[in-house]
Amino acid sequence: MGDVFNSWDTYLLSSVETYTFNYDKSDGSFLRFYLVDKNHKGMKIIIYSPNGSVYFNGHTTASNGYQVYKEGPAGPAGVYTIKVSSDNGGTGFDYQYGVAARAY
Repeated sequence: MGDVFNSWDTYLLSSVETYTFNYDKSDGSFLRFYLVDKNHKGMKIIIYSPNGSVYFNGHTTASNGYQVYKEGPAGPAGVYTIKVSSDNGGTGFDYQYGVAARAY
């Protein structure tokens, strides 16, 4: 298992932060995604597959401990896009989060 993307200590400095990572079938047959909302603001994550369709989405709330964790069979090989935003559109140093994608 290894990180295909990891930005574990960052801040939401724009209304939507966008990241990409390349997934290859040799990385493994499963993908695992994390979003940790460190200041408990309420955040959402959307991951798009290489063909542009929504592969996964999630939302942090008090009921899930302000964390999103999802794993499942990997989609097609190629470049995936991760988008992170806050529920209220806020940005700045009060919006600290970590996001990661792992293949295994």
